[in-house]
Amino acid sequence: MKKLSIVALAALLVIAMTIPAAALENEFGGYWRTRIFSQYDFTGEDETEARDLQQWDTRTRLYYTAKLSPNLKFVNKFEFDSVWGGPSDSYGDISADGIKVEIKNSYVDFKLAQHRFEFGVQDFLLAKGYLFDDDAAGFKAIFKASDAIYLPLIYIKGNEGGIGKSNDESNDDKDVDVLVLYPTIYLSKDTTIKPHVAWLTSENYGGVWYNTDLPGTTELDAFTFGVEFDSKMDKFNFGATAIMQAGGVDIDPAYYGVYGNHDSLDMKGYLFDIYGGMTMGPAELRAKALYASGNDENSITGDGEITAFFNPKGASHYWAEIMGFGVFDNQASSGAPADQISNLMAFNLGTSFKVLESVKLSADLWYAELAEDDAAGNSELGTEVDLMASFTIIDNLKMDLVAAYLFAGDATYTGENDSDPYEFGTRLSLAF
Repeated sequence: MKKLSIVALAALLVIAMTIPAAALENEFGGYWRTRIFSQYDFTGEDETEARDLQQWDTRTRLYYTAKLSPNLKFVNKFEFDSVWGGPSDSYGDISADGIKVEIKNSYVDFKLAQHRFEFGVQDFLLAKGYLFDDDAAGFKAIFKASDAIYLPLIYIKGNEGGIGKSNDESNDDKDVDVLVLYPTIYLSKDTTIKPHVAWLTSENYGGVWYNTDLPGTTELDAFTFGVEFDSKMDKFNFGATAIMQAGGVDIDPAYYGVYGNHDSLDMKGYLFDIYGGMTMGPAELRAKALYASGNDENSITGDGEITAFFNPKGASHYWAEIMGFGVFDNQASSGAPADQISNLMAFNLGTSFKVLESVKLSADLWYAELAEDDAAGNSELGTEVDLMASFTIIDNLKMDLVAAYLFAGDATYTGENDSDPYEFGTRLSLAF
């Protein structure tokens, strides 16, 4: 795979250099960042130091687009990650000769009349990341009904089972397919409504798509119905997201006992997100409330229902710095869902102040608890304080200083030696 990545990158560069300049327009861009950070007591205790971390790392992304005509583009994005002094395949180790190249995107983007199509490996964003925010293989067909209404039809290949048979079941039946109708309706330039209907299906699911472990599951037909509303009016911005889940998954008879002798499970999860903000000169105020349902102790085995909001693989919604992945997103505090939002009730108050054109200060206060108690009967994750100072050093070069502290609740603590998680660090970044 490493050799294939390098060959693919080299081939694209050769093509870019050999095709006559008149035949296409080359577009280059990218992103780079280096982080230096420390994280302590993320387990909620300070004896074992099991997850304490001090790390320097770098991420580089390079974008190359071959624009063959006003209606046809070939888009490619590459990524190189390294931990300073890291593993041998990372370019951050001694000799700096790592060969790990990730192909993030490679797809064709073309227009037919007023409609747009994207085919290949690309980024997908569904329901603000609560359902999906990642790269995947698939397509987008964006039909323009009018200047105010767009009708995207989205397909994502979640899993390819392959051919042949294994354990008397067809590997091909383990295919997972996702189809989404995701309209965008412009009520005005700055006010949109985005309803969606998504269908996720597999003949022999086996737990290969959702992050929740469901052993012994077979045929899956899952649906989500949602709507997003976002608006900006002068100094104010506000919006809401609502998602309901339906459908279900069948159970192999050998596993009936695991699920309270139910032969299927019905999906009943839901999520609500409300936010608002206001700008007053150099200052900004913001607030957010988030609720995602969880499973109570009787939902699956007693009622045969999955009442927790279910996260497909690829779902990612960042929130608090420590509990919900922030600038330093390699781990979250114990008990918290990180960016896979489920079984959570959270509230946020925040503010930002632009001291100078090149200096911005931000502060956020988060309170979070589990929507349903954990196995020990605890629910409070805690109250978190996040602070950030952002500086524009020169042109596109930016530096962020971050500090965060979690006054941990009983659902974060894991032992008798209770301790509050905290982190601090800096990020240097540029985009072009």
